[in-house]
Amino acid sequence: MFMEKNLWRDIGYAVEKGELAGGERVVLGKKDASSPKYIENHSPLSDLLVCKTFDSKKEQDEWVAKQIISDIRNENLMANDIIVINPNPLSARQNVGTIRQILFREGIQSHVTGCRRFFG
Repeated sequence: MFMEKNLWRDIGYAVEKGELAGGERVVLGKKDASSPKYIENHSPLSDLLVCKTFDSKKEQDEWVAKQIISDIRNENLMANDIIVINPNPLSARQNVGTIRQILFREGIQSHVTGCRRFFG
């Protein structure tokens, strides 16, 4: 979960059921204004959302990178069509570093957006 629960709202989600709080069950939905219907009309949900568990972060990172590479090479997606969301913007650069290294070795450019911690 994002550390700042308002970030879910900021990226276009709304609470449909439950409470948006740590340890609570919640159902989120995309607001129509922030989610074009093209994607859901084009592809089944099982093609759009995958829930998977891994035995290690390394295994997870390799799987994510492999999927991105496959989507770009086999599914006609462009790199800027793909987003990987790390729920903590302060650790995003570190947490997606391995994925970015694998993509770079395959000739795929990526970038990290989000907050940085400022001191002073």
